[in-house]
Parts: sequence; structure tokens; C-alpha cells
Amino acid sequence: MKIFTKLNMLFILLALVSFSCQKGEGFLAELATADTEYYEMEFTAQVTDLDGFQIFKEEAFKSSLEKILSETGISEKRLNAIYLKEAEISLEGDSMYKDLNIMRFLELTNYTDALGEEKIAKLNPVPDGQSLVFLNPSAENILPYFEEKAFIMTAQGFLEQRIYENVKMLARFKFEVKAGI
Repeated sequence: MKIFTKLNMLFILLALVSFSCQKGEGFLAELATADTEYYEMEFTAQVTDLDGFQIFKEEAFKSSLEKILSETGISEKRLNAIYLKEAEISLEGDSMYKDLNIMRFLELTNYTDALGEEKIAKLNPVPDGQSLVFLNPSAENILPYFEEKAFIMTAQGFLEQRIYENVKMLARFKFEVKAGI
């Protein structure tokens, strides 16, 4: 009877492992997670921009998948997903503007010709009185963008009001890398 119970337990365990490894999903598919360092992009709202005007900074990322794997210590064959973990935007330098009330909304997007554009973080509306805000990351797996030769990442927003001095902002973000067995 003990052998029969042990065989049943072994069979159930093997079934769970088999089921969880299908299509890169399940609890064994994401055994390891690691965060990258922060990446930064500066962008500026110009005094010539009008309210309702979209301001943005585009930065082309060469396929930095190797760099991200090196940072996190995860091998490419175990890699399952990359997510935006954190994104923040802050005011930079001395300015007559001490908070981000000048912005209606802020967001980060990824783009390639093959994959199109995807919003990976957004904050709408921008809260009053804040010089540093945290954007809400999407739950989308952005690994396909890193598998492209290069992709464009954009930090952007819309002005809420007319400004009378250039306003420098800094977008900082980091990624979470998930790996399985």
C-alpha cells in the first residue's frame, strides 16, 4: 500500500511539473526574477510649446537584451518575459516651476515598425504639487521589443498650461526579467 501511495504522489508531482511547463506558463516558468538597473531619458518642455501641445523625447535602444541578461544573470534560454517594473518622471534643475502641475498626463511607449507602438506606463492625471511622480506600468510582456534589432522608447506628455520657461524633466525606469527552468 505504501508503494502505491508513493507512486500516486510521484505521478501527481510529474503531472504538475508537466502541466506547469506547457507553453512557458505556470509556476515553474517564472522561478527566477531579477531587476535591471535604472535607465534614464531627459526631455524638455519648451517655452514655445502651447498648452495641449505634446512634448516628447525619443531614444532608440539598440537591442540591449544582452546587457539586461548580463545585469540580471539570467541566461537567454531560460528567459520568459520582460516587464516594465518601475517608471518615474521628475523635474530637473532650477526652474520657476516647482511641480509637474504643468502636465496633463505623462507616459512611456515602445515602438518598432514590426510591432507597432505600445504604451508601457502612464499617469493620467498628474497629481497636484508633485515634482516626482510614479507612472503606472502596464502588465504587458515587452520581451518582443528587446528581441528586435532596435526599438524606440519615448517619454511624452501633454502640457496642461502655457509655460514661460523651458522645463527639464527626467524619466527613470527599470525592468523586471522573469526566467523559468
